[in-house]
Amino acid sequence: MATSESEQLQAAAIETLPLLNPAGLDQSLIERYGKLGISARAHARQVLLSSKPGARAVLAEVEAGRIPATDFTVEQLRVVALHEDAELNNIVRKRWGRITPGTAEEKLAEMRRWNNDLNAGNGNPASGREIFGRTCAVCHTLFDEGKKVGPDLTHANRADREFLLASIVDPSASIRKEYLAYQVETKDGRMLSGVITEQTSANLTLATSVGESVSVPQSQIASLRESAVSLMPEGLLKTLQPQELRDLFSYLQSATPNSK
Repeated sequence: MATSESEQLQAAAIETLPLLNPAGLDQSLIERYGKLGISARAHARQVLLSSKPGARAVLAEVEAGRIPATDFTVEQLRVVALHEDAELNNIVRKRWGRITPGTAEEKLAEMRRWNNDLNAGNGNPASGREIFGRTCAVCHTLFDEGKKVGPDLTHANRADREFLLASIVDPSASIRKEYLAYQVETKDGRMLSGVITEQTSANLTLATSVGESVSVPQSQIASLRESAVSLMPEGLLKTLQPQELRDLFSYLQSATPNSK
């Protein structure tokens, strides 16, 4: 895992480590974290958060200021709730806010706020395309750009702003069966969540909310259950400034990728 290695090799190595389950895995990843490339660090966070001891260790590093809280995305942090640990949940809430689903009333109020921001001015689709690339394309495709963890948005009802807002604010309200998320617990206590992309007698492959593919041997699966919530997290718009929101929607509702 030296800094001279390519990120692709680093990421591949980290992805296979949980299958080998070496002693001291969590501490080793934490010690090497700062020397890893961006993609490899994302894989390291995913591996650490997937187990309760790993989550405790990496969140303790965040609490001590040795790993930036800004490194973590909402999508990555959602797996922490699967450990059902009050102490871990409190750390997440303190550092990143609530990432559990809001009430119906909160979602309606949120939609009104976003709608007011959208009505306040025009958006720039070119800027919106860049925002789509970093916030949506990790799971969705639009105009042949992005990944296919979630539905392709190209032919979705994008002209209807209310439909778009509702789909983003409350993604669990309607989930097509082919995009149902599943929660996997492995025999060594790791928790994974994703859409099943392949299932054979030997392996189960999940597409995660951070756009990664994770393969788990069937022999290591302790339980597999359908998730009650969408793989797409709530609160995706909260990181955007009003103009960024308008830019994103301008692109989402454009007829072509090069719309002016």
